[in-house]
Amino acid sequence: MLIRKVRPPLYLSALMAAWGVVNMCMGFVSTFGQLVALRFLLGVLEAGVMPGIIYLTSAYYRRHDFQVRMSSFFCATVVAGAFGGLLAYAIADLDYHRGIRAWRWIFIVEGAITAFVSIIAVFLIADYPEQCRFLTAEEKALLAQILAQDGQKEAQMDILDKKAYKRIFSDWKIWLASLTYLGICYTGRSGDRT
Repeated sequence: MLIRKVRPPLYLSALMAAWGVVNMCMGFVSTFGQLVALRFLLGVLEAGVMPGIIYLTSAYYRRHDFQVRMSSFFCATVVAGAFGGLLAYAIADLDYHRGIRAWRWIFIVEGAITAFVSIIAVFLIADYPEQCRFLTAEEKALLAQILAQDGQKEAQMDILDKKAYKRIFSDWKIWLASLTYLGICYTGRSGDRT
């Protein structure tokens, strides 16, 4: 749970910046092994982003409200994938520009955009409710009261021990959500060429 030890704006933005740099590097590989290694590193970096977003968002909303926000977020990722395809199509016109193939330009340009946006994201990503600057002390107290009434302390799992793992792996809702997420990801990226 690295995100509990590092402020979310820094954690998520650092992952995003590293993700962008690794994506750019994929445009400059010269062997298949280098591409596989960078793709693996990209997957490692990407693996921390979604749980971080989910964990941070859960700190602001009751469980029912949180589900609505996450549904909207997953729908937005599918729409963003469509725009990613349009951007890749536009970048494809750079084929052999400066002697670089179009598929390399796609990695370079999309990685550069991601790295640049990560700098802005440091200032846009919310901190935890108790540390954020956009809520007043009264609003923070109200949020804490609402979340306590929702029973989030009982559902919160900051410590991963044997009991927590058993609870996680035996919960059918987690398995169903995982399968649903896989269905969204793979169908949302089915037309993606990058």
